[in-house]
Amino acid sequence: MRQCCGCAWVRRMELIRVTPQLHMFRFPIGRAYVWRDGSDLTLVDAGHAGAAPLIEQG
Repeated sequence: MRQCCGCAWVRRMELIRVTPQLHMFRFPIGRAYVWRDGSDLTLVDAGHAGAAPLIEQG
């Protein structure tokens, strides 16, 4: 954690490699995924933190 603006504690974003083509960005309020298909990237907003298992299952 780090102090932000001298008034609140904020967790940093985490980047997690799920597969070679799929990466997850984990934020305090939710998650997002980036899918790489060759030179193309797709960003998926996964909503709240509890939604990750449904997205990973397909």
